[in-house]
Amino acid sequence: MVMIGPEKGYALPHYQIEDQDTENQRDNEETRFAEPPHGVSFSAVTLPGTSLPELDALGRVVETTLLAHPEVVSVARPTGRAELDEHAQGLEAAELDVSLAMRDRSKAEFLNALRRDFSLIPGMNITIGQPISHRIDHMLSGTRANIAVKIFGEDLYTLRALGEQVRQAVATVPGAVDVSVEPQIDVPILGVRFDRQAMARYGVMVDDVAHTLEAAPQGVTVSRILEGRYGFDLVVRQAEAEGWNPETLGHLPVDTPDGVKIPLRVVAHVGKTTGPNTVSREQVERKIVLMYNVAGRDMASVVKDI
Repeated sequence: MVMIGPEKGYALPHYQIEDQDTENQRDNEETRFAEPPHGVSFSAVTLPGTSLPELDALGRVVETTLLAHPEVVSVARPTGRAELDEHAQGLEAAELDVSLAMRDRSKAEFLNALRRDFSLIPGMNITIGQPISHRIDHMLSGTRANIAVKIFGEDLYTLRALGEQVRQAVATVPGAVDVSVEPQIDVPILGVRFDRQAMARYGVMVDDVAHTLEAAPQGVTVSRILEGRYGFDLVVRQAEAEGWNPETLGHLPVDTPDGVKIPLRVVAHVGKTTGPNTVSREQVERKIVLMYNVAGRDMASVVKDI
């Protein structure tokens, strides 16, 4: 893992590289395909905010690309992970578990052919690995790749620019493959800015308006239902058939101390804006992560070149 922390406008690299037997590491990588059953895990990520039908269409393109190779026996593709999952991720990320039956081609030839075909799929970053190694890599660096470069800083836009610069530099290093940057982009959101003077005129508190704003689209737990030994939260939220937009959200009723209901737009400015799809942090610092795998070389020499 390589960590870079901006300080006074400079990028100060801090390397953490353990002594390792690079030849054995390369041999272990080769023997992963030596005995059946063969299995490969793929992480396919596209732009956050992409619609579910478009994500499914891109996933089917990846599946078709895989099944076009005679070594591929079957493909399973779960999309996204639930919020309470230990490794929660958005719908823009999919994991493909592929079963293989190796034929005449070697592992290197097969993977090179796959990467060449994947490069023709627009808008997708695909990382190749092993089911277990993906989990181990994720535990060690928080990514599903052999090596992670973490860049820390305060400004999100500066982090994104530095991430792209590092990606371009890493892509030129021999042996570095599946190079990608953590997808951090601005996505459309609904923004609500409270008008404190208007709220004071109606005697409304910020906390009360914020609670109403949270309860309507997201819901609030009001009770708990017990069925035998199982328990379920009872969540109440306001249904909106056409989805939430500035107009419907602006008409959200807000209670005042004297019992009168006023629309949200009277005490707040509601409109469309943009914001980051995610803000990654580690040890209370913002970060962006670049990840890549190593092929054809040992890991230590690639890291030293970078």
